[in-house]
Amino acid sequence: MKNFKIILCVIFVFVFGLKTQAQPFTSTGSEFYLTYIENLDLIFNGSPQFSIFIDADIEGTAVVEAPVTGFSVAESYGPGLNEIVMPNAIYYAEGSEQISNFGLKITTSSNVKAFAVHYRLYFSEATMLLPATMLGTNYTVMAGEDFQGDPGAYSSFVVTATEDNTTIEITPAALTAGLRPPGLPFTVTLPEQGNSYQVHSNGDLTGSKVVAADGKKVAVFGGALKANIGDCFADSHLYEQMHPNSRAGSSFGFIPFSGQDYSVLKVVAIEDGTEIFMNGNQQANLNEGDFFEMEISAATVIEASKPVFAYQLNPGQDCMSSGIGDPNLLQLAPLNMKMTNANFRNLTEFGGNFVSFTNQYVTIVAETNMTGMIELDGNMIGNDFDAIPNFPEYSFVSVALNSDMSELNCPEGCLAYAYGFGDYDAYTYHLNYDEPVMVSSTEEAAEDVPDVFPNPVSNIINIEYKDINSGVLSIYDLSGRSIFNKIIKNNIDRIVVEDWPAGVYWLQVESERGNYQEKIIVVK
Repeated sequence: MKNFKIILCVIFVFVFGLKTQAQPFTSTGSEFYLTYIENLDLIFNGSPQFSIFIDADIEGTAVVEAPVTGFSVAESYGPGLNEIVMPNAIYYAEGSEQISNFGLKITTSSNVKAFAVHYRLYFSEATMLLPATMLGTNYTVMAGEDFQGDPGAYSSFVVTATEDNTTIEITPAALTAGLRPPGLPFTVTLPEQGNSYQVHSNGDLTGSKVVAADGKKVAVFGGALKANIGDCFADSHLYEQMHPNSRAGSSFGFIPFSGQDYSVLKVVAIEDGTEIFMNGNQQANLNEGDFFEMEISAATVIEASKPVFAYQLNPGQDCMSSGIGDPNLLQLAPLNMKMTNANFRNLTEFGGNFVSFTNQYVTIVAETNMTGMIELDGNMIGNDFDAIPNFPEYSFVSVALNSDMSELNCPEGCLAYAYGFGDYDAYTYHLNYDEPVMVSSTEEAAEDVPDVFPNPVSNIINIEYKDINSGVLSIYDLSGRSIFNKIIKNNIDRIVVEDWPAGVYWLQVESERGNYQEKIIVVK
């Protein structure tokens, strides 16, 4: 992959070039699977509280059940955000490498967005949940590690079966608490829907592989019982639902959490020979399961020659001049996965009047010409956006939140995530997103659509057509003007773009297999 020069004065992550599947990726659905990761020893910091948030357009009923045991909770929900506070209990397994019954199934009578929160004094975390339709069979885990030598501070992940008799192959990246050696696969069969299997390690489990057999989907959550981020004294709980490998991307950037000095980037490769670039300069060459980690406090663009996952982590408050916050984990989402509406809770307290999170924020990213239509809590906020330097087509804003509940409206789509910090505590979660339909007249799988690489590009872009035998390739600028057009004759086209103005373009392939579009970025 040819190096290219990018100058960017705001940390931001772009994710483009994901191949469109027959069913576009969405966080909205009516069936979800949830498992919490084991948290701090229960003799410390009081009892936890477990909540599930439902963001709905219409009223309906949500049923939360543990399929293995028969436990069930049913609650009605109305339009907007609804919190289901679970009955007092511990909703996670304790220990490593044992089949347990802690997988929860959430079923709703209408399509909703769902989120899970694990409240724990100084050890809280949250995640957006993926609907069952978006789960997969092949995952690469992100986790954290505690550097203080605490034998009970585990790097962790947990797998939950969505069907009976689900066989999973696990390849841990570190020696597990059950003495499973790194790099050596082992197989476990989960006999019932809702069975879960948790894996702990005193090493970093990042890069561990989870593969489900026979096409049976599983839900995977990664993080840590507690972990350090950076060189900071305090550790905390990490918790995030993993996306299947089919959702990996190849181009990223990074916006720091508002009010914090820096964040930590962690990039995980899912293929051998993956080159990682920052501002066009190569930083690492990773093989499958390897990861690259770096503290970032300046403008940065991250590129990968092959699909990867990228995560943003907040260090402990001892490293922050703000004097608040704690380790937490956020998976970075593709820019094309935009949402139009979100209702969300600005988490402030739990367990009575104890104030946990004193500073709450939402970060919003949108196309610049659409920011004037974005509304937060009834107020137009277009004037608060800043264009991204050297990428003026997109703008962003981070807003401090004061009310208990917030509503975000982006009529033409935006990307947003909510987060909060308090005294040695923090949480982060994406609000929701939907991938636009890009294949308009065919139901081909992702592996059948063209490969377009590299993207962003500064010199030559390659289009590999795979099974397409004939058709037309066109490229348009943002005004809709055609700037390139040719008949497809070969398996691959190489287009020189080094003289094109930097900016965003649309590539379109019209063929016997349908129409395919992809956004490409030309950089200088």
